Amino acid sequence: MEAFELCQIIEKNQVIPGDVLVAYSSSAAEKSALLGYSHAAICCGEGVIAESCVRGVRKNTIDELLEEYEHIAVFRQIHFWNESRLIKLNEFIDTAIASEARFNSQGIRDYEKAKIEHEINLQEKLTKFFDDEFEYPDPNQGVYFCSELVAAAFIAVGILAPSAAVVFDPRVMSPLDLARDATYGLFVGYLIPYEGYTISKEDPFYYQQSLDYILRNGT
Repeated sequence: MEAFELCQIIEKNQVIPGDVLVAYSSSAAEKSALLGYSHAAICCGEGVIAESCVRGVRKNTIDELLEEYEHIAVFRQIHFWNESRLIKLNEFIDTAIASEARFNSQGIRDYEKAKIEHEINLQEKLTKFFDDEFEYPDPNQGVYFCSELVAAAFIAVGILAPSAAVVFDPRVMSPLDLARDATYGLFVGYLIPYEGYTISKEDPFYYQQSLDYILRNGT
């Protein structure tokens, strides 16, 4: 396997609607290696992404995202996106924007505690689900942190049934959770801000085979 296969660089025009973008910041990485990938967005049009940030839910461009973050890892779910779901994705995002959906700052502060509680109580949630007593989180909730918005979008468009929120609860999904779960896609490659930009070999996706490589080689 040649070296370029182990650190796949892609162009912005190779990103397609439905792709999940997970953005890296070295300032966040100084706090924790896991926090290096501190932001998530979803492509909803040619060169356009949807995100939730401190300014609330909005549409932005890939170019602007690359100006704010140092590089971006892109993930693609090839089986479930279609024209109908892409229309629903934009409807979901446009509704959130029109309703002035806010950034879930409280959710960020409570994230670690909520994730631990989710894992501890998973069996109880499953029991409630099978007893038809589980309360599903509404994907149109009006407040999101970045990866919460992306995970909610997968429910809103029907890729994940609402019942899947028993396990895939958007409120406890981090950017890295999205990146590490094939439900949200397989690694396509990195977007970098300029030619010659170097991805560290310590990056969690550096040695990950790209989707293109897997499709070509069947491994």
